[in-house]
Amino acid sequence: MVTIIRIGAICIFSVLVALFFRSVKPEYGIYMGFAAGLLLLGYVLDVFGSVYGILQEIKNYLGETYDYLVLLIRLVAITYVCDVSGSLCRDAGYGTMASQIEVLGKLTVLLSGMPILLSVLDTIRFL
Repeated sequence: MVTIIRIGAICIFSVLVALFFRSVKPEYGIYMGFAAGLLLLGYVLDVFGSVYGILQEIKNYLGETYDYLVLLIRLVAITYVCDVSGSLCRDAGYGTMASQIEVLGKLTVLLSGMPILLSVLDTIRFL
């Protein structure tokens, strides 16, 4: 809970500083946004380390079906990377590039999820 409050405070502070600098030097506002984004990425990686430890415990219970969990985690990671990258591009004024990143992410998720779809179709076919 404290971490979420800290992250929220950092975001609000970053936005206020970026708004202040926008009137003086607009490029400083963009730099402040990137710096805040990198700081938040550090928090995300820290939380991911905790999640990774739990996933290692789950791996012991799942056996062969662990591959599906790995695929699910990859898909979630792809969506987060595309969302953050798209947001950064959009904030920097490159909306077209942000849209392309989002489309690429959606196509990558679709393509990566095909083995699961094929597995489900195989299961249905043998019923």
